[in-house]
Amino acid sequence: MEEILEARLAHFELDDDRLNKVLTMVYNSPLRITETMVLERIRDRYRWPKSYSTGCPSIERISREDGYKEQDFFSVFDDHLLYDQFLELYKEGHTFVLSGVQYLFNDIAVITDRLNKEFDIEVNSNMYISRGSKVISYPYHQHDYAVIIKNIQGKSKWLIEDEDYTLENQNVFFIDKFKWHCVKEIYGFKLSITFNLN
Repeated sequence: MEEILEARLAHFELDDDRLNKVLTMVYNSPLRITETMVLERIRDRYRWPKSYSTGCPSIERISREDGYKEQDFFSVFDDHLLYDQFLELYKEGHTFVLSGVQYLFNDIAVITDRLNKEFDIEVNSNMYISRGSKVISYPYHQHDYAVIIKNIQGKSKWLIEDEDYTLENQNVFFIDKFKWHCVKEIYGFKLSITFNLN
């Protein structure tokens, strides 16, 4: 089992040329997605069960500084999203994580398909949407997989391995596995996506 895991993780070792090629492709692929477009998709409550068939939650709210997440905006009757409750929490400034969004919009699908082909895997994506006045992110953390982060709209300050970075416009970050990171500040509104290479 350990050999399989090591082989799986080694599959994502990126030399500088390959990494530059991938990041350039992601950077040059515009995501023409607005806050309104995302909210309209979320309004389609039957697209958002409380959990997908894989057990992964569809949408969560980061509710505490320790990264605790809640789904207190889902119906107890059919386990689907209650849009009015979601929208109220969103307008209060909470950050939401939308999981499994690699095909939510065509612009995302284009990047997803290219990454799937490049790495011979099925890339999973999460979208983060926030107005930034409540809990804005997870605490300083790391993953056992690499992540490509692309900003869609807004501006945020990140801490990556004890250095500050600004993510804005359609900029792209690469955070390698086991690298510590978090969002420190959101300036107004932020919409971004992660392409998880796991």
